[in-house]
Amino acid sequence: MLPVPDAAVIQAGFGVAEVSESANKAWQRFRGMQFCRNVIGLRHNA
Repeated sequence: MLPVPDAAVIQAGFGVAEVSESANKAWQRFRGMQFCRNVIGLRHNA
């Protein structure tokens, strides 16, 4: 293993955190859209 500077490790960690956070936000938005569609569908059928 090559020695890696701490800054590079920290930067990589932040990159992973940023990606997972944006993926989580996208997932939440997707779930919200699905929920809205379900509510609209239920109202439409009623």
